Amino acid sequence: MKKIIKILLIVCIVLSFITINSTSFAVDSGIIEVKVTEKLPGLECDGSKSDYTCKVGTWFSSFTILLKNLVKWFSYIAMLWAILFIIINGILYTMWMDKEWVKKRIIQTLLWIIVLMLSWVILYLVAPWVYY
Repeated sequence: MKKIIKILLIVCIVLSFITINSTSFAVDSGIIEVKVTEKLPGLECDGSKSDYTCKVGTWFSSFTILLKNLVKWFSYIAMLWAILFIIINGILYTMWMDKEWVKKRIIQTLLWIIVLMLSWVILYLVAPWVYY
C-alpha cells in the first residue's frame, strides 16, 4: 500500500511539472493564446475545424487545472471502485458460507462511499472551483 501511495505521489508531481511551462516561475497569472489544429481537452478553445485558438493559463492556473482534473478523476474512479466492490460482495454473499465476513465488507464499502461523498461536500465548500 505504501508503494502505491509513493508511486501516485511521484506521478502527481511529475504531471504537475509537465503542465507548468517555462515562464511558470515568474509572477505571472496571465493567459497565453496558442494556435492548435485540434481542441485541447480541459482548455477553452475557439475556432473552426482545423484552426483553433486555445487559452492556456500560466503558472498557478495551469496547476489548478491539473489539480481539478486529478480530483475529479480520482473521485470518479473511487466511486466506480466502490460500486464494483458492492457488486462483488453481493455475489460473495450469495455463495459464501461466512456471511458475517461479507456483511462486514459491505458495511465497510458503504462507509467508504459515505466518506467519499462527504469529501465531495467538504471540497466543494473549501474549493468550489474544483467542480466548475
